[in-house]
Order: sequence, then structure tokens, then C-alpha cells
Amino acid sequence: YCKGEFSALPAVLATLTPWDSLFILLTCVIGLGISYSGIWAQSLISATSFLVMINANKFFIIGIEAFGLHTEVLTRAQVAGATLTLIGAILYGRARQLAEEVKEKEPLLPQTQQGTKHA
Repeated sequence: YCKGEFSALPAVLATLTPWDSLFILLTCVIGLGISYSGIWAQSLISATSFLVMINANKFFIIGIEAFGLHTEVLTRAQVAGATLTLIGAILYGRARQLAEEVKEKEPLLPQTQQGTKHA
């Protein structure tokens, strides 16, 4: 819009091969699946857990790009920061799991003391 991309669109679309069109379609389907999965996950976990998951996912993707695809070169500080973030997300998830296990073991109704008699 700002740089006139839309005026170049008809010429670009005319040069697309069937494979290009297939890849664009697959990208749209994958994007739709990711969006649906995000909304579904948001309905299953707390807001804080969802934010931790999103941030950990970003750093995980950065790690894949840097170490798997070798498209980016990360400094030691960046690697340390990404590692710390992933460790923090894992520890947060474990703490939430332990807290939920403790909560599940609690009785639903408070226990009353029976058998105590006052003289």
C-alpha cells in the first residue's frame, strides 16, 4: 500500500507456477491450523501459561533457525538469553504441574474435627 506493492500484484500473480500456487495455498492452510491451535490452547490453559508458551516457542524457533538451518549467527549473549528463557519456561511449567497436583489432592470440603469434647 505505502510502496505500491498492490500495483505490482497482477504481474507477480501472472508469473506464478502451479507449484508456487500450491505452496501459497499450503502456507495459508498451515497458518490457519496454527491460529486454530493457538485459540484451542488458550482455552485449555491459564493466560500466564499461554504467554509463557508463546515466548518459549519464539525462542525455540530462533534456536532451530540458528542451529538447524544456520541462517543466523547468534552471539554468546543471545544463546545464553535464549537458553535461560527456555529453561525458565520449562521450570515454570513444572512448577504449575506440581501446584496442580497438590491442589488435586486437597479435599473439596474442609475437614471438621470430630470427637473433641469440652468439659
